[in-house]
Amino acid sequence: MLVDGVKFSCKPCLLGHRSANCGHGDRHLFEVKKKGRPSTQCDECKAKRERTGGHIRCVCPRPEGERRTDDETINKS
Repeated sequence: MLVDGVKFSCKPCLLGHRSANCGHGDRHLFEVKKKGRPSTQCDECKAKRERTGGHIRCVCPRPEGERRTDDETINKS
């Protein structure tokens, strides 16, 4: 089910791999997440990487509450 450009599906359809065909508007709906691994870079660093052709580590400040990477935890102590 598509609501404002965001895909939603009920739990049984998500678990049964039928989220694309879910039409159960009367059930509790969950947002269908995008496939694949989440990006570790912000949009600015990703655009910079595409322009230069080399991979750089994202050093932009993160929003409050976002998880740290293992490297940042080790360097802090």
